[in-house]
Amino acid sequence: MVVAALGSLVVQLGFRTWAAWSGWYTTDDLGFLREAHRTDQWSYLTEPYNGHLMPGGKLVFWAVDAAGSAQWWPAVVYLVLGQAVAAIACLWMLVTLFGRTWAILPPFLLYLFLSLTLPSYMWFVAATQQLPLQIVLSLSVGAWVRYLRGDGRTWLVATLVTLAAGLFVREKAMLVLPVLAFISLFYFTAGGLGERVRRLRRQVLPLVLVAALGLAYLVAYAARVSGQSSSVTLRTAADLAGSLLGSTLLTGIVGGPWRWKASTTNSFADAPEWAVGAAWLVVGLVTVYILLRRKRSWQAFLLFGGYAGGTYLLLLTARGGTFGGSLGTDARYLSDIPIVLCLCLCLATTELRGAPGSSEPRRPALVARVPSWVVAGLTAAVVLGGIVSSVLYVRPWHDNEARDFFTRLDEDLTAQGPVDLADRVLPRTVISPYMAPNNTLSFLAPLSTSDAHFPDSSSSLHVVGDDGSLQSAGIKPSLASPPGKVPDCGWRVTSRGATVPLSGRADGDTSWMRIGYLATAPSVVTVTAGDTTFEASLRSGLNDLFLRVGTGFETVSFSDLDPGVTLCVDSIKVGPVRPEVQE
Repeated sequence: MVVAALGSLVVQLGFRTWAAWSGWYTTDDLGFLREAHRTDQWSYLTEPYNGHLMPGGKLVFWAVDAAGSAQWWPAVVYLVLGQAVAAIACLWMLVTLFGRTWAILPPFLLYLFLSLTLPSYMWFVAATQQLPLQIVLSLSVGAWVRYLRGDGRTWLVATLVTLAAGLFVREKAMLVLPVLAFISLFYFTAGGLGERVRRLRRQVLPLVLVAALGLAYLVAYAARVSGQSSSVTLRTAADLAGSLLGSTLLTGIVGGPWRWKASTTNSFADAPEWAVGAAWLVVGLVTVYILLRRKRSWQAFLLFGGYAGGTYLLLLTARGGTFGGSLGTDARYLSDIPIVLCLCLCLATTELRGAPGSSEPRRPALVARVPSWVVAGLTAAVVLGGIVSSVLYVRPWHDNEARDFFTRLDEDLTAQGPVDLADRVLPRTVISPYMAPNNTLSFLAPLSTSDAHFPDSSSSLHVVGDDGSLQSAGIKPSLASPPGKVPDCGWRVTSRGATVPLSGRADGDTSWMRIGYLATAPSVVTVTAGDTTFEASLRSGLNDLFLRVGTGFETVSFSDLDPGVTLCVDSIKVGPVRPEVQE
């Protein structure tokens, strides 16, 4: 059995390596990379982000940045090794709880190949939280059961350390605490509910320690993170329950959703209606069959439902009011569910060794045992569906416009050398507008180079196109100067200064001004446009001067020119910067 399980694990890692290798960073990933690149303060680790306290994930980004900004290979190493550890931890948990029995293989295969874990794997910032959570789930349950069996306090310490590590990475690790309490109450006690509670007193110390750890974390979380709850309506709650639990989860655990709706930064579950109906039917039949075949199997289904319900409530209260029911189509929030599914299926169908409350066969059984080939066929169908759904999810991630943008930008900047750039908002295909104000070129360019500068004045300004290409800057004029009156000079400026009128008043957003000039010699000059004043350097001969200007001016004044130097201003154009158009 172990050989078959390890062989399946190797196959999964091969698939995950393929999935990760052609991926790249997206949206929040770029923001985290940039923050990691520009700070070395330990306080950064405890700064909340969008309601999350995730110092562990930020440490990962620090490590990735240390290997080279915007390099993808360190992320691939983390993803593949993290998935390997998560899968091995899951297998260790199953063997620890149930022994080396073939009964654990089908649930383990579901964990390996269901597509629900892919969204948090391909989105790197999610992977820095969710892969450790999967590891913590398996290790803490395995260590807790070892302690409850009487294998020594070392396993209690291991449980607490594992939980603490999980909380260091992701707050959702709090859901592991009730899982441990559930196992204690329903599997390591026996009798009626009152009798179980009385026998649970023998476990008071370890349960108190687990609860104290959770309470300490809640206090620390509340001190660092402001209230994240969102007001929700019954309609929103029902819509989210239908999409998250009734569709995405149900189809996901039987190999779905088989169809995804792609966006610029993610793909969302879009299961056909027939698939949702079929998933309900399959899940219902399997559940009823197990309940009729085994006593106390209902406990496992209660545990699974409780964990899924906890996930739903966390999502509903944190973001449900903002995004509504559509949030439930993001399978990223269910990436830890396959581990819990794997555990609960084994709890329902296999003896938990050393546990007086374990499920056991009904004698006589209330329904005939299905042939082994039916179980194998159903498992194979679900695994195949999971693989198909996974491939369909991964493919759009391999067509990553952010990767293409920064690759082109890096190539052009390497060829150009130090360059002055005009700042811009990056295309939504590169980074989501939701990341504003961190969706600008000036914020993210250091991920590619340290040779990009964003001055307010430049004699050689460049812009970056939507494809990441480096191009000479031009102006799309909204205002311009009229022709000057001096033949072959235009507007003449000497050391006494001069003022050039514009065709209107510069209002609206901050823009750029391009001054085409001819200088008889190098000189400094002071240029004033409304409340904005520049001290710029002029080059001898025919040149351009770009200035980033504000609003509220109708003229441009020149002063403080070096004695003996004459400046001929041919044209002034004011407007948004764009790639230069050859006329």
